[in-house]
Amino acid sequence: MASRVKPGLDVLLERRKLLERLSRLNIGLIVNHTSVTRRLDPSYIRLLEKGIRVKTIFTPEHGLWGAYGAGEPVESEKLSLNGVSVQSLYGTRRKPSVETLKELDLLIYDIQDVGCRTYTYISTMLNCLEEASKNSVGFMILDRPNPLGGLTVEGPVLKKGLESFVGPYYVPLRYGMTPGELALLYAFEKGLKPPLVVRLSGWSRMMYFCDTGLPWVYPSPAIPTPVAALLYSGMVLLEATNLSEGRGTYKPFEVFGAPWFKSAEVAPVLRRKLGKDCLLMETRFIPSSSKHEGKVCRGIHLVVEDQRKIKPFQVGVNILQTVLEVHPRELEVEHGKMDRLLGDSKVRRNILNGVSVEEIVLRLRDEQKRFKARVRRVLLYG
Repeated sequence: MASRVKPGLDVLLERRKLLERLSRLNIGLIVNHTSVTRRLDPSYIRLLEKGIRVKTIFTPEHGLWGAYGAGEPVESEKLSLNGVSVQSLYGTRRKPSVETLKELDLLIYDIQDVGCRTYTYISTMLNCLEEASKNSVGFMILDRPNPLGGLTVEGPVLKKGLESFVGPYYVPLRYGMTPGELALLYAFEKGLKPPLVVRLSGWSRMMYFCDTGLPWVYPSPAIPTPVAALLYSGMVLLEATNLSEGRGTYKPFEVFGAPWFKSAEVAPVLRRKLGKDCLLMETRFIPSSSKHEGKVCRGIHLVVEDQRKIKPFQVGVNILQTVLEVHPRELEVEHGKMDRLLGDSKVRRNILNGVSVEEIVLRLRDEQKRFKARVRRVLLYG
């Protein structure tokens, strides 16, 4: 039976004394459509009802309503409900302006993440934390669960020189931390004023999203399910290729392919590599957007039976190497983009040069152990 986890937002709404203190401050909210209570009430509405003076709302990629596609600039707006300005942090600017911050006492971050370094919500969070610290503005995080759990880390730790908006800090591809924990690590290691984290209630590191009892609100158009969020942390590597990763289909990050893709040849090889932990079947799809839009793609549909047994990074690497074996001429890889996604050019070379998945995983083990030692001091949950 699923647990009844309470997001930090719900916990805050039950803390009368803390709400009274917040009601004396000018607040900026960093939120989107995932910023809801267990009952799906939007955070800004509930906080306004509690007498919180919300002066400005800041939104990340995909906008306040999650309507914008990946990479699309988000426009600023005003809420018709109460005239609060909504400022985009995924348009002409990626950080709050100094002028706006001068009018605020506290920024509150409350967004559901997917637990993968390339997902840009954490870049927005860390940018805002840094700007708040520079401008003597307080920072609070209403914590939310890592949908991939808090025990497993996968992939390389980001290397210096490869920092970007899809790689904001030196953590593994799948980093196994909540937003609050990640922000505490960043503040500690960068010498910033640490944020106040309103902790989750009832969450433990062994929980995947399906264990929380919380409703799934898709964090972006291409992550409609918790399974898509899980597979994303490996399948995101396909974004650096000319393979469709399923954007614009019924199953983004669960299907992949291309018009030139020989699914009948790839499927049996990949099935042997993935074993029983990840089932697969041949499929056909026509993306309504993104790569190969409007074209019939031969593809493969990945089926996850037990989320705890899947290692998405290994799935992604196995797919890349198998397609490269079958399609050495057709598969195109943007090396620079893959380096940014992986956060490690050496790992990219190992993948494309055919170093076995087992050897790649083994070579990453020591740096992952060092990462786990780094973060121990900031972990909030057992």
